Amino acid sequence: MEPEAPTPGPIRAKPPSEAERRPPRPVGRHESTAAGFRSKSLLRRPGYVNGAGAVNGKSRVNGLVNGRVNGLVNGRGRVNGFINGKGYVNGAGAVNGKSRVNGLVNGRVNGLVNGRGRVNGFINGKGYVNGAGIPIARLPATPRRATYGFIAAGLAMLVVFSAFLFFPPAAPAAPVTIDGQFDDWAAVPFLDLATRSANPDVEIVRYAAFLDRTALFLHAATRGPTFGDVTGFDGIYFLIDADGTAATGLLHDGLGIDYVVETYGNVSSVSARLFSFPPAAGLNWSARESGPSLPIAASNRGVEVLVSAYVLDLDPTAARIAVYADDYAGASSRGRAPLSVSGGFVLLETRPLATIVGPGSTDFLEVRARGLGIPVGETWTVSGLSFRATLGLPYALSAESVSITRDRPTDVITVSVQVSGFFSGDVVEVELVGAAGPRPVAVASEPVRAYVLSVPTSTRIDGLFAEWAADAVPDTDLSPVDNPNVDLVRYAAATDLASGFFFTEVAGTALGGSVPQRHRPSPPGSGGGTPAPPGPRARVTGEDILRVYVESNASVPDGFAVGGIRADLLLDVRGHSGRVTSRALYEWSSGWRTVPGATIVLAKNASAIEGSFPMVLGVNGSRVVFESTDWSGITDLTDPVNATIEPPFPAPEFSFPITINAPEFEVALAPVAGTVLLGLACLRRRRHRRPEK
Repeated sequence: MEPEAPTPGPIRAKPPSEAERRPPRPVGRHESTAAGFRSKSLLRRPGYVNGAGAVNGKSRVNGLVNGRVNGLVNGRGRVNGFINGKGYVNGAGAVNGKSRVNGLVNGRVNGLVNGRGRVNGFINGKGYVNGAGIPIARLPATPRRATYGFIAAGLAMLVVFSAFLFFPPAAPAAPVTIDGQFDDWAAVPFLDLATRSANPDVEIVRYAAFLDRTALFLHAATRGPTFGDVTGFDGIYFLIDADGTAATGLLHDGLGIDYVVETYGNVSSVSARLFSFPPAAGLNWSARESGPSLPIAASNRGVEVLVSAYVLDLDPTAARIAVYADDYAGASSRGRAPLSVSGGFVLLETRPLATIVGPGSTDFLEVRARGLGIPVGETWTVSGLSFRATLGLPYALSAESVSITRDRPTDVITVSVQVSGFFSGDVVEVELVGAAGPRPVAVASEPVRAYVLSVPTSTRIDGLFAEWAADAVPDTDLSPVDNPNVDLVRYAAATDLASGFFFTEVAGTALGGSVPQRHRPSPPGSGGGTPAPPGPRARVTGEDILRVYVESNASVPDGFAVGGIRADLLLDVRGHSGRVTSRALYEWSSGWRTVPGATIVLAKNASAIEGSFPMVLGVNGSRVVFESTDWSGITDLTDPVNATIEPPFPAPEFSFPITINAPEFEVALAPVAGTVLLGLACLRRRRHRRPEK
């Protein structure tokens, strides 16, 4: 049996030695103080190591010695075990031995004692206390070069992310290259419908448009060398209806032009620029505003130009593009149908099948549907054809819809009419308006008209002109008229004592109009020319004008002298793109004065126009002179022609007998007739009876 260990007495504090009285000195990243070691680490707040007091005192050393040491020592603190060798002090040994007290007492106590020995090391034998200290392990300091490297890497990443935000990655290569070589346009749908021109260098034979994510590409080709002029310039214009509505922008060919791409050049140079129009431009070409110059390339085979999509406010599904070419000397050509940019479209054309319609059902017109840009394997169905027809005219379609494919891109629908209820000599009309399809639908057609049963013998304003065949006079010009749209080839006049009638035909498009723009080379040494005066630009519309001068009475010397007559009436008709834009009647009274409320009736087709207006025939007959002119002053003036006198408009004749298919009328006829006759007899008898006195 082991002898009982003596009870330990109270622990006395030892007076400080001379070394302990010396002022504390810093050790590494720590500073020695009387209360312990204070950390000078950059990563931690300043604090004390080994608690806030001495070992063998009453302060904490990862607990208290003679106080708490994760337990009690000498009965006054918890030792998480037994003391004096009879138990374990938080482990394997006794106090005052070589055992652990939550570490080792007289061994490791988590820090340094007096800055020179290691606590959390060994004391009194196997460690050094108040002796040479064991070297202190320090965390290595971060080199400045590495810090600068981290900063540089962060800045580099910031630059990269900023580049992605403000400079998006380059788009894929465009399918069309602006280089004057047009092989890359082979896969783009194109139109080949355009008016003829006296100058092959501006006669359009093909035009196309393509829109990708970043740009709009435009292309046109002419029958002769494009921009082949040697001494002057030729121009090609792409007129863009960006929103698909005619209510905004410049009025042109039924479209509302919001932008125009102007290209012009000759054998030595080409140029392109974008212009925009305000919403209320109307017919005023001068309202355009200049924009940026554009990339362009041309060769004898055509021209191509690029417009950045970022400068266009374009609706891809509704946008339409018209094309116009001009040699700036009077010859021009225009596309007969607008382009679409949504990847393929359907073109509808009409062809008349009859000029006179008889009784029963008659084939009246043919609608030809053509698909452009149909992908392989797809089938496009065109349906819902809509028409504008003469009131009361029934019509029927041979099919309600057609299906077209890449291998069979064209199909035909026939429209037939029945003219029951119309008079002989009447005119019936059907006009194709549009249809529904998987792609935008463009209509290139004129209204189709025909007479009922026979051609009328008197003049009627109906747009068919057959009654003028015998009276029309061919025009002769001393010099050629450069613009076929104002070159008169036939004309005639007539009157019925209350109204005047006229007829004209031109070599080109009646009231075709033009783009009112001219580019002419400057003479050598002339510099840049005279600058435009300040202020708003003069209104320029590009309309063609037809004037009908009437001398209603040759016996009256007063009037406006023109073409060998003294005119006292003037009919002014203006138009653009084949459409009438205005009409007015004037009378001469020391100057032209408007006739208010005058009834003016007009009808036209592609090349001819006829009309009527109020006039009073003079005693010596009437003579008429016609003048046709364009915006630039190119004019054709005819010789005087006598107005043919016609009888008043005859009463209409029925085209066939009217029958009433109502058997009940025959049954009721006899009783009704008998009642009427009986009533008449009674009335007559009463009249002959004298009253009685």
